[in-house]
Amino acid sequence: MIAKRVGPLTSKAREMLDFVSARAEQTERDRKVPDEVVAEMKRAGMFRAFQSRRFRGLESHPADFFGAIVELASACPSTGWILGIMGIHQFELANLPLQLQEDVLAEDPDTLISSSYGPQGTVTRVEGGFMLSGQWKSSSGVDHAGWVVLGGVEPPAEPDGKPAPRIFYVPLSQASVLDDWYVMGLGGTGSKSVVLEEVFVPEHRSSVRGGFQGRDESTPRVNDAPLYRLPQGLMYLLPGAAPAIGAARGAYQVYVQQLLKRRPRMDGKSASEDPFVQTRLARAKLLIDTAEERMMSSIDEMMETTVCGKDMEPGDFARFMWDFSRPGEECVEAVRLLFETMGASAVYSTNPLQRFYRDVLTMRQHGTQDPGRGALVVARTELGLGA
Repeated sequence: MIAKRVGPLTSKAREMLDFVSARAEQTERDRKVPDEVVAEMKRAGMFRAFQSRRFRGLESHPADFFGAIVELASACPSTGWILGIMGIHQFELANLPLQLQEDVLAEDPDTLISSSYGPQGTVTRVEGGFMLSGQWKSSSGVDHAGWVVLGGVEPPAEPDGKPAPRIFYVPLSQASVLDDWYVMGLGGTGSKSVVLEEVFVPEHRSSVRGGFQGRDESTPRVNDAPLYRLPQGLMYLLPGAAPAIGAARGAYQVYVQQLLKRRPRMDGKSASEDPFVQTRLARAKLLIDTAEERMMSSIDEMMETTVCGKDMEPGDFARFMWDFSRPGEECVEAVRLLFETMGASAVYSTNPLQRFYRDVLTMRQHGTQDPGRGALVVARTELGLGA
């Protein structure tokens, strides 16, 4: 627990833990976070953490927002997941043209955005904008969204030109949702597909993607607060890291509760007295605590660098990228260490431990939690080969 960094959003998340935990099974059963949970998160301002003050946002310190995600994910990983995935979009939106921000937020500042950034559909440039068609998979929290941001590739205008990766903001009213989210873990995120059929997207609702910086640097900044100068390529790793840490912490808490009551039938002794079990528990705790401390420390350092107006050194960028992409793998290992000592009791669907395990395994599959990519950037930076 990183008590010294507790901010208002993290405190509100802690107050909601019983409320969220009581609905965790329903969340998985319904394959979506309950409306009343999303409404409570909205009332707490959690989705407005990175929203600009121009639209009644909080412009929160990232450690507070991601701390809140860790807390909620410890009670229900799917709930923590959609807070991270949907809440981060306000960070991106604040760096895009003001007309787009007004389209999305002027009427209702609590409007939520889901996403599917993979270039899965087709994009055609037309007069005044683009025409989109196709199916985009895995749009977390889409049941609660008013808009969706989709990835696509604009074909080159010239025969020898290069295709341009872009993002497109589309009202959900112009799309349909395909209920195809039947999965082994994170079932409660409702990460369904979005389908578009010849939908026009005006030019101001699209932007070229800008590599690790995330934004097209040729676009004038609308908001110049230090928060919005953080590299989007780093910020977009954290919505995968924080829920993984929270889910592992939740699994650990459930495990300890069950372990203290567990008495294997062989000798009737408490399983908590087994040195093998104790060693695994200690290793799991170290993995979880270290991942959280490293993530929070790196967030603090990243934000401090930006507030001071300093340029981020390539070595620091590489280190932060690795720090934010490792928790998924480490948390899978931590939960596995615990799960394997619980015997057959752990695999029953009535045991929440198996749900936490499935959820953290699924988080590890997300593109943000590939430590190999982070390690590669570190290695290439150290060798002077460029990221």
